[in-house]
Amino acid sequence: MPGSPKGKAGPTLESRLEFLYASLGQDIERLKTIPLNPPTAKEYIFAIFRKKVIPMRLFHPVVDEWNKMAVTGYGSQWQLHNAFTEHIKHLSPAVAFNATRKVGQFFQM
Repeated sequence: MPGSPKGKAGPTLESRLEFLYASLGQDIERLKTIPLNPPTAKEYIFAIFRKKVIPMRLFHPVVDEWNKMAVTGYGSQWQLHNAFTEHIKHLSPAVAFNATRKVGQFFQM
């Protein structure tokens, strides 16, 4: 491997991907266990739009999606994350990639 000491190869791409995949799975499970009450969900939604993570035109679709998911008044952070990503899919690829990355960062993924 160029730039590494002789005989000291770094982690393989496969091992790095396995680590990242396992880490993502743990993040998803963590978000599924964190409940959101309506006032906190509202704060999260406003914060993401205030930071201009995704275009404002998606505000109502995201809120409607969240309201469908949290019919009991409570949901999880994972459900709110999904409400955002459901509508990010409709953006152009470059914008969707950046928005997905920033929403993930917001939820500490």
